[in-house]
Amino acid sequence: MIRLLPRTLRGTWLLAGVLWVAACAALWWALPVRPRVVIPGAERLAGFLPDGTSVLVPFLGGMVVRYDADTGRELARFFLDRAQPWTSGVNATVSPDGRLLAWEHIASQPDSVLVWDITADRPLGDVPGSQAAFSPDGRHLVTTEVGKLRHLRVWDMSQNPPTYRMLPQSEVDTTVETAGAAGFSPDGRFLCAAKLTADGRAVISWWRTATWELAGRHVLDKPVELWSITCQARFLPGGRLGAWHDNSSELVSIDPSHGAATTIPWPVTLLYVDIPQGGRYVATGAPTESLWDKLLERATAFGLSVPPRSKFTVFLVDPDTGRECGRIPAEAPLWNAWSRDGRSLATKTASGIALWDIPPRKPWSWFLPLAAILAVPPLWLARRRVRRIYVVAS
Repeated sequence: MIRLLPRTLRGTWLLAGVLWVAACAALWWALPVRPRVVIPGAERLAGFLPDGTSVLVPFLGGMVVRYDADTGRELARFFLDRAQPWTSGVNATVSPDGRLLAWEHIASQPDSVLVWDITADRPLGDVPGSQAAFSPDGRHLVTTEVGKLRHLRVWDMSQNPPTYRMLPQSEVDTTVETAGAAGFSPDGRFLCAAKLTADGRAVISWWRTATWELAGRHVLDKPVELWSITCQARFLPGGRLGAWHDNSSELVSIDPSHGAATTIPWPVTLLYVDIPQGGRYVATGAPTESLWDKLLERATAFGLSVPPRSKFTVFLVDPDTGRECGRIPAEAPLWNAWSRDGRSLATKTASGIALWDIPPRKPWSWFLPLAAILAVPPLWLARRRVRRIYVVAS
């Protein structure tokens, strides 16, 4: 039908269509992403259960609640030992098989981790250390020993009571200042840990879990431009070992089999990094302030009431290329948790824990009505111009 119109009329309607498509594209870009569901009142997430359909959330007083990850409906709850000084801001981790829960006592001296059997609803006992992490099969639990000379304790959770072996962290330099948490590779073949020496060097070590022998080490030089130095090491979804200094903008990717390392520039500051066992992306949180945030601050200064906005953003980054692939608003980016397949991410918001689909989705229920409204002005202008053309032609 458009081809039968004169060239001027056809150009008018095509211009109106182009303007509408451009307006819809700008609207889609401006629309914020929305979480799948929000669990109100929760401070942090212990973890997703293996199938990804439910999550465990710890609360004050040693209560742990299981929620449906799609609807946010409470499914079950259980209580840990009421005699312990429980707090809600502790590190709680669920094993990948969903059988065990490790809850860190931050009020105990020295630090210890309570291991709870979820299926049997009973404690397996306290293990000394902090920063607990499970192996992919749930058989082993690693904790970091407290003290000047940090060691790793690897616990065999298939034994009753659990037995452990020590992996020393002080073979390179006995003047260890800090040590990062340990972590297993996605296939469970390697265990890695990072430590920071007194001269500011980060020493990354990894062991073979079949024999618990040291497989390799890599030393990161101290970044001169950073005022606060800590170091971290985690296995990336593809199986390579990622190491970095907090507050830096470079990630060192290491092949654990051969020790070959490559440096990948990062689009944002490496801070509060969370890595799933599967999936394509890595989450890193950083404070951000947009032009809209500055305008809201000015409005607040003049006494206007505006809703609070998050000043933190969780960036989704491809660890192989360092390319930013998405953004998610967050209230506290240090308490993120991934599902095992990397398709869901939990973040802290002002109202509770938000569960996001990865990649994050935008609200179609908002976009479609607004897109229809945006179609009215260009259609009205095009129709008006067509009428004028007919009047002039007649």
